[in-house]
Amino acid sequence: MRFFCRRLLPLSALLLFNMIAQRYAAMSWAQRLKRVFKIDIETCEQCGGAVKVIACIEEPEVVKRILDHLQNRSESPQPASHPVRAPPPHPE
Repeated sequence: MRFFCRRLLPLSALLLFNMIAQRYAAMSWAQRLKRVFKIDIETCEQCGGAVKVIACIEEPEVVKRILDHLQNRSESPQPASHPVRAPPPHPE
């Protein structure tokens, strides 16, 4: 009986390792961010609704171009807003 148990030990360790590896492999980037950094990118901060990730941009040059564009956009002057006025009178 002892010989049988010794042969099962490596098999059970291998199964345990595979279960743990599958658990971590099945985690999405969003789940990893939430677990490690406590960042929840799947929930909207304003309304609490579900958010869907549609792209993951990893190329440094593309990231730089996007951030530069956003920076330039925030520095540009805002268009002048028109004064608020009442609606035109209703014809009778």
